[in-house]
Amino acid sequence: MFLQVNSILFATVFMLMAFITVFLLWNKSVAAEEPRTEASFDVEAGIASLMEMEDETVDKWATVRITPEEAFYGANIEVLSEEGRLWKEIEEKVGNVAMAVASNYVYVRNDASTSSEILGKVYGDSVVTIVGEKQDEEDLWYEIESGGIKGYIRSDLLVTGEDLAVLIMNGEVDRTYIETPEQWEDVLSKEEEERLAKEQQAQREAELARMEAERQAAMQNSSATEEAKEATTGGDTSLLRQQIVDYSMQFLGNCYISGGTSLSGGTDCSGFTCFIYKDFGYTIDRTPAGQYNNAGRTISYSEIRPGDIICYGNGKCTHVALYIGNGQIIHSANSHKGVVIYEADYDNIMAVKSILD
Repeated sequence: MFLQVNSILFATVFMLMAFITVFLLWNKSVAAEEPRTEASFDVEAGIASLMEMEDETVDKWATVRITPEEAFYGANIEVLSEEGRLWKEIEEKVGNVAMAVASNYVYVRNDASTSSEILGKVYGDSVVTIVGEKQDEEDLWYEIESGGIKGYIRSDLLVTGEDLAVLIMNGEVDRTYIETPEQWEDVLSKEEEERLAKEQQAQREAELARMEAERQAAMQNSSATEEAKEATTGGDTSLLRQQIVDYSMQFLGNCYISGGTSLSGGTDCSGFTCFIYKDFGYTIDRTPAGQYNNAGRTISYSEIRPGDIICYGNGKCTHVALYIGNGQIIHSANSHKGVVIYEADYDNIMAVKSILD
């Protein structure tokens, strides 16, 4: 009886072991037939994608492949694009910053409204720190801080986050500048702007006073002026003409200002000739057309002498200049060039005006 029981037990164990062996072999063959599936992250697209490796076999469990950067930032939580990773690096270094995108400047206001008080200005490409956000009825505003001033700038006037990172990646913004707070230009407060404006105005007035003093001194030190004027009574204007030319040359390089009233501070073409002659005691019209129509006596170009005025234009006189001899003129040309010397025939000559005889 005992032997019979043992035989039955042995047979049962043997059959069980055989079944397990067959099952394991079958399971392994099925796994070998299945393609390996490996999960990887397409960083540029910022999404997870699956790649099938048909020439390799592994267990049914899929493996995950991540970049070192994703491992550092926790790819199992967040998959970052290239600009996203760059912005995260910048943010960890200098905080949540933004750059002004205006060509000139943007206002910093006391509240998130265009009607609120102006606290100062942030000039284009300046960097500020974002400390908060506020939504009004229409726009999102960033609360910013710079140079000890806190205020609000409308969000569309700043670039931040991944948009700023893209500009850096495209070479439009210097990353080193963004990450170096010492180079940032602080908000220009309203009070500081007013102080600087007063200081600059005082400097301009002082410079104009100095130049005017030099002009007056040049007139007083012109030893032959009275003698030259006396000579004109006898019909000889040569000395006076040369004095006018010499006097005009001291303003070479000065600026052009449309409607300007000072040889020293700047004036336009007709102002230049008008004020030159005024300082020698002669009154002529202030405009090109007035000088063309009323100033002095009209002569031919073949009769021209230093000190005469040349009128330029086509049908209408639009520019005047002072002839200085040797086929050249001195004139207040335009806002780009100021007072310069040109060839006398650089443009169409309408008339030559002799003021002295």
